[in-house]
Amino acid sequence: MALTANPLLIMGDNWNTVLCETKGADNIDIIHGRSIPNKCNQSVIKLFQHKLSLLDPFRLLLPNCKDFTFKAKSSIRHSSRLDFFPLQFFMEPYCMPHEAAD
Repeated sequence: MALTANPLLIMGDNWNTVLCETKGADNIDIIHGRSIPNKCNQSVIKLFQHKLSLLDPFRLLLPNCKDFTFKAKSSIRHSSRLDFFPLQFFMEPYCMPHEAAD
């Protein structure tokens, strides 16, 4: 399958991985996690980002924000940002800040 740019591409899903590749406590997409979840999915998403010129609008608007879409029910309280919506770079001017829900 050849990957080509689609002028209106937005990808959204529960990816079960994070985009930040940093390990340990410095990973902005994970808290109390020991490792990056599902590195295979992360590699595929990184490939899509590169081949299709995709950006993460959340990280664009909030580059240092620790906010999570998954919180484990275990006693460790592991949390991560597994859900995100990569979109094409040309859509960057349409990205607007939002207020996070409680």
